[in-house]
Amino acid sequence: MDLSSKPIFLPAIAVLLFFACSGFLVPNIEAASDYSNLVYNSCANQTLTDPIESYSQTLSSLLGILTAKSLHSSFFKTSVEDDKAAFSGLFQCRGDLSNANCYNCVSRLPALSKRLCGESLGARVQLSGCYIQYEADGVAENSEPELLYKLCSETEARGSEFEEMRTEAFAAVEKGVMSSGNNGFYHETSGEVNLMAQCQRDLDICECGECVTNAVQVAQEECKSSVSGQIYMGKCSLSYTFYPNGIPSTNSHQGKGHHGT
Repeated sequence: MDLSSKPIFLPAIAVLLFFACSGFLVPNIEAASDYSNLVYNSCANQTLTDPIESYSQTLSSLLGILTAKSLHSSFFKTSVEDDKAAFSGLFQCRGDLSNANCYNCVSRLPALSKRLCGESLGARVQLSGCYIQYEADGVAENSEPELLYKLCSETEARGSEFEEMRTEAFAAVEKGVMSSGNNGFYHETSGEVNLMAQCQRDLDICECGECVTNAVQVAQEECKSSVSGQIYMGKCSLSYTFYPNGIPSTNSHQGKGHHGT
């Protein structure tokens, strides 16, 4: 995971004081919707060792900074270090979330990552509307699989009409994420299709297009005739649902999820 950036030197107590003493105001937040649903998580094999307290405080500082930044930004990447420990991390929210809902989504992730990954020195936790990723400096890098997770509907569609519609829709999403005004986010809901794709914000246009093209290939090869699917790559995601009778008010399709290998 490439999370390098200019480090911030900030002990955990400074983050606590920031929230408690600086007049920090949390905006009114809408009730959590489907953006807070857990999609998947992955945890590094290495766990905290001596000095445990230093690592815990540094990680808490990082997570506090990321949470605070989510009030005003949909993407942020940084690193935090002290004399004994250093962590790098980032968060990103779905492109259609408001600032308040982005914060509401991201603020759930520190406690969730603690519960799911414990004392792991690295983690990625993906909710429907946001994700967080972090790792300690010096953690042995494993070859990150390009496909992180996929979810394919068990409901399938057959026939050339479905194939043609899917091909056209995927071509539209590949073009849409590369539009300079979209910041790597594309969402279309019309007729019989609901499409969404998003790239990590620090990718350039060509990298974003290449990542989404790879996600489309995974969807075609892995989900085949499934009427809906979610594909999570290392730096982008793709989701789609086809409705032969038009898009309903609610989405009840379900499927089985699989981690990438």
